[in-house]
Amino acid sequence: MAIDWCDGQVVTLLPGDTAELGELDHAQLYGVFLYNTAVDGTSTEVTITWSRTPGNEPVTVTVPGTPGGQGPAVIRFVSGRDADHITATITQGRPTARITAFIGGVRMPVDGGGLNDAPLPDNGRPQAFLRLTRFYCRPAARRYWTRVKADVDEFVAVRFAEDFAHVTVVNTTRDPADRIQGIGAAATMFLIDSTTGRSHQSRFDGDGGRQVWVNADCVQYAQNATVALRTG
Repeated sequence: MAIDWCDGQVVTLLPGDTAELGELDHAQLYGVFLYNTAVDGTSTEVTITWSRTPGNEPVTVTVPGTPGGQGPAVIRFVSGRDADHITATITQGRPTARITAFIGGVRMPVDGGGLNDAPLPDNGRPQAFLRLTRFYCRPAARRYWTRVKADVDEFVAVRFAEDFAHVTVVNTTRDPADRIQGIGAAATMFLIDSTTGRSHQSRFDGDGGRQVWVNADCVQYAQNATVALRTG
């Protein structure tokens, strides 16, 4: 079945389904978030096509399965600089394969698109950071600090600016590079900060542009996670 993905909304992919975002903004960085939600815990391969230019081949992503279909997201970043569309298709998996997916970015998904969508205040107070949650704000031209905190291993949060993403991994136990990668030009448009501790604080300078924070972890692991933003 063909799925119109023009809003980047949360979709469910079953074997034979293809979701397509047909037009990209040249200036924007996108993140394709893929969750294996099959209850039998088997891994599934998803093929992402992103360019009609010869030599820019589709990318196959293995989305690991977990018991009960409660695993974290696999993320692939794509840039409008060299990509002209995004499609995602299950290309290998059992008949029970099931992928929950959405496209993240400063303007994606449109109107939340199935995510819990809320403004992020800059008062430094921790906000509950549940799975499928997106916070947004427009930081003014000053310095800010973001703190991500979680109790469990390998908790991942992504902060999107227009053409860059900052990935925070707390309680890290392994290299997150297999789980988080960029395709084409997007390979150099994100940064991963990881720590073995329960929280991580990062600094950035606002410019009045919209920024977005997305939880990339799973249901049970995100219950006690928080994100906080303050000026500094």
